[in-house]
Amino acid sequence: MSKKTRSLFAIGMMILVLTGCSTNTKLDPENSWWDRYFVVPLSDLLDLLHNLLGSYGLAILALTLIIRFAILPIAWKQQKSMMGMQKIQPELTQLRDKHKNDPQKMQQEMMRLYRENNVNPAMGCLPLLLQMPVFFALYQSIAKNPHLSGADFLYLKLGAPDPYHILPILAAVATFLQMHISTQQASASAVDNPQAQMMQTQMKLMKWIFPVFTLIATMNFASALGLYWFFSSSFSVVQTIWFNNYKKKLELAEQK
Repeated sequence: MSKKTRSLFAIGMMILVLTGCSTNTKLDPENSWWDRYFVVPLSDLLDLLHNLLGSYGLAILALTLIIRFAILPIAWKQQKSMMGMQKIQPELTQLRDKHKNDPQKMQQEMMRLYRENNVNPAMGCLPLLLQMPVFFALYQSIAKNPHLSGADFLYLKLGAPDPYHILPILAAVATFLQMHISTQQASASAVDNPQAQMMQTQMKLMKWIFPVFTLIATMNFASALGLYWFFSSSFSVVQTIWFNNYKKKLELAEQK
């Protein structure tokens, strides 16, 4: 597991612990800053969307689309940054070889190269980090909002796990497809690049670990969370396919 992935996992676990420590079972903006700025507004938004659409399941779908379209510009910048990283990989390799005995100089030169090419390696984690508060706030919204936790959608009780495990399987498949497409994207830039090949190996491992984690988590979480996870992962699949097609068009245009 890469350092970036470990850090992301640690942040997620920290938020989960902090949000899970609360013993309050009622929605009250005076409970804590977390409830005031995340849980209560999210619960109110879901209630509003339910009143408009007539279903909390559709409200979760609408919420997913709102969140994903809101961070779409950031995701686009992430993709552009990844494309930029692929282009400068030969120069990065040269810098590592040239300054392999001087790590500080190597870091300075790499940062200079990033600035000149408008590349930010940290952009890769940002879209997921932005969704984490929504996920954990939704977790508490389900527990504290009796209208949502008691609602039905199709055969699901949104406040309880899927008894037939259909939704967890769908969420795991969507996560696998998302990781698989991302792995294919990384493979295209891994030729003759040892660092990229190492990252590709890590991504192939995560391609199997994340879906299993998703399956286990959504089998035990409330179905409302499973729905959000499935909708969000499905959106990511479509988004990545669109980005990849756009990238191919750009590459073909540059070759002409």
